[in-house]
Amino acid sequence: MLTRHLQSSMPNINSNLDDFDFVAPSVTGTSSSKMVFDAYLVTKKEIERLPKEFRTDSELAIHTLLKKNLNIDQSGTKLFRKRLDANESLAKYWLARVSEAANFIEAWRSPPAFKPIDTKFLEQFARLSVEAEHINLVEQHLANYGIIVVHERSIPGMKVDGASFLLASGRPVVALSLRYSRLDIYWFVLMHELAHVSAHYSKLIEPILDDVDSDSQDDLEIEANSIAANSLIPRNVWRSANARYNSSEAEILELARKAKTHPAIVAGRLQRESGKHYLFADIVNSVNTRQIIFGHE
Repeated sequence: MLTRHLQSSMPNINSNLDDFDFVAPSVTGTSSSKMVFDAYLVTKKEIERLPKEFRTDSELAIHTLLKKNLNIDQSGTKLFRKRLDANESLAKYWLARVSEAANFIEAWRSPPAFKPIDTKFLEQFARLSVEAEHINLVEQHLANYGIIVVHERSIPGMKVDGASFLLASGRPVVALSLRYSRLDIYWFVLMHELAHVSAHYSKLIEPILDDVDSDSQDDLEIEANSIAANSLIPRNVWRSANARYNSSEAEILELARKAKTHPAIVAGRLQRESGKHYLFADIVNSVNTRQIIFGHE
């Protein structure tokens, strides 16, 4: 896949940000050299927070990060913040890498215009989850609907599992960090981001970043969680499943068969809803998605 190998095709920069020649983006309003310098200082601090192996990274991603930090509205108001915690800095840089990858894919592949998707589409698409290797089909399948998928590896210390946002063309981008290598988490994050595309398309002008460990009470997140869960295991199948009450490997396999999904997805949901994260660990950890997608752990 293109997104697996994109990083190796990008130019590298020196680890000292002072050696990088920034070209200030054209902006409207009351732009000044001080604004550019302030944005540069913010970007420099964010890069310094990255693990060492990420400091000699994509020139395009760093330039994108600078542009985001120099974002100015029509009234000339600076929209960037000078203080971000470490996780926000990592997430912003990761998102900049995702943005550049998505723009590259859009230009190189010229996918069709976005075709709106609904819950019926999500339910049918989720049936790909029945076989672990089917995640290799995800990018192309969604590209046919004008949805760009980016697998961009997580930065150590970052608490982001997925993101969704719109490109200038209106095509949605769905990004996964694979912070966890479990198959059930991969599919839940993917379906969660697709739920945002389906139900919250107009909200994606600004990126939505998601953390599976967060117990968000935001209405959009609750709705996306529900759509994702019901797409992977239909509600009527889950409600009548014996596996919810008398869990055994045989019951998990039977529920997976009825739901047309992978047993690891059933076992993962049982873990989450019971709060017993030791249950059926062998099934949950039977697939390593990073190995399938990137070819290595």
